[in-house]
Amino acid sequence: MKLKAAIVEPGSSHEECMDSWLLFLQADYQCDIVASDEVMHRIEHLNATKKLVFAEKSSSWKKAWFIYQTILKNQYDVVIFNTCQGNVVRNICWLPKPKKTKYIGLVHDGSKLLHSGTQKIISKKIHQYFVLAQYIAQNIQKQNANIKTDWIYLIFNQRSVTKLSKNSNEIWITVPGRIHSSRKNYEQLLDDWNTIEIPENWKLILLGSLDPNKDDFHLHLSKKIKQHPKQQQIITFNGFIPYDTYESYITQSDFIVPYTHDKDADIWQYNQFRITGSYASAFGKKIPLVLPEKDQLSTDFQNSAYFYSTDWISCIHKALQQPKALYQNEFWEIDHHTKKLKSYL
Repeated sequence: MKLKAAIVEPGSSHEECMDSWLLFLQADYQCDIVASDEVMHRIEHLNATKKLVFAEKSSSWKKAWFIYQTILKNQYDVVIFNTCQGNVVRNICWLPKPKKTKYIGLVHDGSKLLHSGTQKIISKKIHQYFVLAQYIAQNIQKQNANIKTDWIYLIFNQRSVTKLSKNSNEIWITVPGRIHSSRKNYEQLLDDWNTIEIPENWKLILLGSLDPNKDDFHLHLSKKIKQHPKQQQIITFNGFIPYDTYESYITQSDFIVPYTHDKDADIWQYNQFRITGSYASAFGKKIPLVLPEKDQLSTDFQNSAYFYSTDWISCIHKALQQPKALYQNEFWEIDHHTKKLKSYL
């Protein structure tokens, strides 16, 4: 007889991680999903034993009480909090934990484990914490070796994607994620793209919504692209990008260029304790990353990226001429993470 597990998303996002939890557990566990109505309609493809829904617009205490009563009623052996931070999880952890149930927590912002009073309350009930990259776990350990956390890649999913039209000789260089000025220097990115060193078969894909009516930055960037000498080699989207379209572009990309920077303390903090979606997208589809050389000390990137000092265009030229065997380590495979999770259960 299988054991019982629940994958709980108390918030309104991060549903992309839930595929992996199910894949890790389903061989040995009956897996339920507990999430809001807002999240649930985005994970219709997931095959859970049961899907238990609460209202996104209800209060944090009502959400916590629904989740807690669900845990008690179903007598789960394992409960995985897909977002293990915030008031809803804190409220659950104020209540008595069932003796036979292990709480596993995924923290998306590792700095919470170091500085958050709310997180200290949660930590008293959590059997094991996970974060989404090795460098996050290492940075937490550097500041507090007593915090019990491990890393896990939640990059595996059950969805198929549509194949897009792409000429066989084209090279797709993709910059994924929401377009805003704070974390990516799009001005410099477009200036870099204006060079004779870029062959006509290269395409720069800005894989985020670029709406000139949204704000001054989007309007300025849209105008700059329209006036760009290589405008025909830049692909943009002026509205919401459906999941299937987004994943299809990622899957068929030749390189992913996050192009993030550390221009202020908040961004430095983000880069130390959170994972950008660009990394997760590349890891999931095993697409080579193109990163600044400061990142080459991180174990996450040593087998997944090409590195540049100042010129990422030349880095891609070299990568095409002298390709490396990337994504060869066992931690890119699902079995590695399945075994890791089960070792804590």
